[in-house]
Amino acid sequence: MKPAPKHVHTCLRNLRHIVKANKQATAGHLIAQLNPVIRGWANSHRHVVSKAICIKVDTAIFQTLWSWATWRHPKKSGRWIAQKDLQTRHGLSFDP
Repeated sequence: MKPAPKHVHTCLRNLRHIVKANKQATAGHLIAQLNPVIRGWANSHRHVVSKAICIKVDTAIFQTLWSWATWRHPKKSGRWIAQKDLQTRHGLSFDP
């Protein structure tokens, strides 16, 4: 059983709208606004087994946030942007 494509597109459209509406927000404020939406979508589809859909959604969210971060810092390198805006918890980091 997979999530309906309509639900996936609606969730991604809402996330992209939040990011576009908060272009000047700091990374912390943007993540604070995105977390409830992502958590709600994940909780409503937790009984659905579809690793491929979750990977696609994760990739789409990352691409949206990466484009937001590169828009914010147009003259900085990808490594700097990743260390500044896209840090993860528990010491893990992203390396483009």
